[in-house]
Amino acid sequence: MMTDLRSISGAGTEDERAAHEKCARLARSHYENFPVLGPLLLPSERRDLAAIYAFCRTTDDLGDEAEGDRVVLLETWRQQVDAALAGHPPAEEPILVALARTARARALDPELFFRLIEANRRDQIFHRYPDRAALLEYCEHSATPVGRMVLAIAGA
Repeated sequence: MMTDLRSISGAGTEDERAAHEKCARLARSHYENFPVLGPLLLPSERRDLAAIYAFCRTTDDLGDEAEGDRVVLLETWRQQVDAALAGHPPAEEPILVALARTARARALDPELFFRLIEANRRDQIFHRYPDRAALLEYCEHSATPVGRMVLAIAGA
């Protein structure tokens, strides 16, 4: 379902609307086993969930598929995310323009984004965890932040 972001109240500037539409296209087109932007969501929830999805997908792709030094790429991404959340998203990264708007509108804790990036950095270094406690601590950086972001979009 195509979302016309111009019809969403408070969707932001033209650049933010274009950035959110790029995120929505990514969420609709990427290879997931389930629909990311369900029809039962409000338009503003779909818009913001698409921004979260695009951030998470990009972060995971940097950690799983990018060519080159993935640790360096993830650190550069972290710096760009930090700048975006501080109110200075790089114009050449529309995903971060959308993410900055969503994070601001939903009062999302920046630490959630940094923890997911850290989980992907750890994936470059560790391939097994020695025990359940270490694995659960890793999950606090991978699955937990994503869940908290989604719950925040749902207002929970």
